[in-house]
Amino acid sequence: GPCRVQLSQGRQPCWKLNVRFARPDMARRVQDSGRVGWYFRVLQPGWLQAGDVLQLLARPWPDSQLARVLHALNQANVAADERRAVAALPGVPPRWRERLLAQAAHGHREDAARLDAPAGPHDAP
Repeated sequence: GPCRVQLSQGRQPCWKLNVRFARPDMARRVQDSGRVGWYFRVLQPGWLQAGDVLQLLARPWPDSQLARVLHALNQANVAADERRAVAALPGVPPRWRERLLAQAAHGHREDAARLDAPAGPHDAP
C-alpha cells in the first residue's frame, strides 16, 4: 500500500566515500557539489519500487531549504548573521544547529576528520 515518508535530515559525506571510490578527495567533491542526499523518516510503512512517483504532500517550512542549510554549514564564505538565521530555522538537527552557532561565533572550521580520513581500503579503521 501507499507509504508516507518525511525528509528528516540532509546527509554529510564522510571519508567512506574516499575509500569506496579510491579517491582521497571524493567526500569533499561530493560536499562541494551540494548533491549530498538526505535521510527519510517513515511516517506510514508501505512499499516503494523503482518507477513509483513520489508526491510532495506538505512543505511546512519553505524557508528551511536543505541547500541553504548545507551551504551555511559547509562553506567558508557565509556571514555570521546567515549562519545564525539558518540555525534558527525549524527542523535543523540539533548537532547542525550547534555547529552553525559555533561557526557564527568563531568562524568556519572545516570538518577535516570527516572528509579527509583514509583514501583506500587498506587505510580504513
